[in-house]
Amino acid sequence: MSSALAPHGIDATAISPHDDRGPRGAGHDVTARHVRADLGDDGRANGHDVSWSLVETPLGTVAIGLSDRGLARITFDADAVEPTPGLSPRRAALAVVVERALDAYLRGRRRDIDVPIDLAPARGIDAAVRTALVRIPYGTTASYGAIAAAIGRPRAARAVGTACARNPLPLVIPCHRVIRADGAPGHYAGGDERKTWLLRLEASTGALGPGLR
Repeated sequence: MSSALAPHGIDATAISPHDDRGPRGAGHDVTARHVRADLGDDGRANGHDVSWSLVETPLGTVAIGLSDRGLARITFDADAVEPTPGLSPRRAALAVVVERALDAYLRGRRRDIDVPIDLAPARGIDAAVRTALVRIPYGTTASYGAIAAAIGRPRAARAVGTACARNPLPLVIPCHRVIRADGAPGHYAGGDERKTWLLRLEASTGALGPGLR
């Protein structure tokens, strides 16, 4: 997983992805209102103002929130986001970098999205869950219960789902790799069909070996 996550206290050491524990139906289903609420009323993230840009991807239009320091937000609910007119040269260049990274990842040419990010350190269960999420290897999955057990809270599968719902950087922090205990994909902020598509993409390209980065 991207080394860009390291400054935010997110460790990319692999965990076992195959624990089946966790209740049926634990999951998340959110839209950009959660992302925008997390920005605060002044439209700032991590103390920095955020500009929005729309990016066309194999999964459809994605909205990305950019600061001068890096990628601050991703949401699939692009209709809920108003693009910022006249991006600064720095942010316009970053938007191009992010667009290319997303395209390469979603076309199976990369295993991660290695771009600068601007993400405030999470606290409590959110921090623990984000750490666990980036430990799930590409092409594999973990149940909500497995994540709960990994963070030392084995009865907190539903809380794990809620923490996944608050993930400000889906795709970069791969909450789509968390599935239900019965093996069903479960819900996803970008829609259940997108989650299934992502899991199939990673399952197929993950078998290609070290040719991917």
